[in-house]
Amino acid sequence: MTRIFGLVLIPDRPCAQDPDLFYAKGPLRIERAKAICHPCPYRKRCLATAIELGETHGVWGGLSAPERQELAPRPRDPQPKGAAA
Repeated sequence: MTRIFGLVLIPDRPCAQDPDLFYAKGPLRIERAKAICHPCPYRKRCLATAIELGETHGVWGGLSAPERQELAPRPRDPQPKGAAA
């Protein structure tokens, strides 16, 4: 087994059948990729990894990049200089 950023990549995982589909453009292909992710036992781990790494392309864990951006923690605004802590 190969580990990439905490994900166990197993040759028979659902996304291994057509990896290019998960980086496809167009709503129909994106929805097809999401449908493949839905029953995957690694979906939650895959999604968490993509959010943690700030992955900006493709379908990971059943969500597109814009959908993941909605879930990603937002950086906190730094306090202005001279502001009381």
